[in-house]
Amino acid sequence: MSGDAGCPLYVLNGTFKWGEAPSPVLQDVTLAVPQGELVMVLGSVGSGKSTLLAALVGQADRVEGSVYCQIVRHAGRWQGSVAYLTQQVWLMNATLRDNILFFRPYDQFRYEATVRACALTHDFALLQDGDLTLYGDKGVNLSGGQRQRIGLARAVYQNADVYLLDDPFSAVDAQVSQHIFHHVLGPSGLLRKKVRCRVATDRWTMSAVQTRVVVTHQLVYLPHADKVVFLHAGRVQEAGTFSELLDRRGALAEFLLHCISEMATRDDFQYDLDVVEDIVTKLAVEYNRSELLT
Repeated sequence: MSGDAGCPLYVLNGTFKWGEAPSPVLQDVTLAVPQGELVMVLGSVGSGKSTLLAALVGQADRVEGSVYCQIVRHAGRWQGSVAYLTQQVWLMNATLRDNILFFRPYDQFRYEATVRACALTHDFALLQDGDLTLYGDKGVNLSGGQRQRIGLARAVYQNADVYLLDDPFSAVDAQVSQHIFHHVLGPSGLLRKKVRCRVATDRWTMSAVQTRVVVTHQLVYLPHADKVVFLHAGRVQEAGTFSELLDRRGALAEFLLHCISEMATRDDFQYDLDVVEDIVTKLAVEYNRSELLT
């Protein structure tokens, strides 16, 4: 049996757990991710978001169902590569540049574009040896946000066909988060098109739209996704475009209403982007919650 046509990532009635755990983390999951789509996975803590990504690359134990990770279709065959960014980024005792290249050949154009997109240019400029600074026991210590961005840069530089990114915005502030989304995942980001080199002319071209699955808690980016997947208690409660799920007034809308209601009680809460205001306005009208607008 093969995966769903046109879908490099496909789970059919999948149930998954970790090791000898008595209970599964995910149950009866069916999910198709078409080639080139940006899919965002949302849910409360413990709902199974990270396990879903791990299941797609075979790291979580499959109890039932099927998982297909077939990457891209070329000349009638599925082939390609996957880049997987976990929340806990592992770095080598090596230079920061080597941690990004990760044994790939150094290409100045692609490398510098990757560093800029992942908001590392300023960080490297503050170091005496720049990106040639050593990391590890005999080198520099990095913050959680810096480690996460270097891990992201490593994934981006791999120029893979499929990207699985587990909460890439969790350790960065709002301004850096917006920069990364725009330059990495957004409509004009580096992961919108796979980079290929025409050897005869030594020129870079863009082809084969890359598939991206992103776990996130950042509500502001949901309207930009081709599909939003909402997990609750280890099951896919809803999946569809953000507008469809809001109009449905189902599990996702209730979850967003709860999140925004809690956020609105904070003294420092403010809506930084118009799209968040649009979400709040729609929820306030649909659920007759005028206090969200004050």
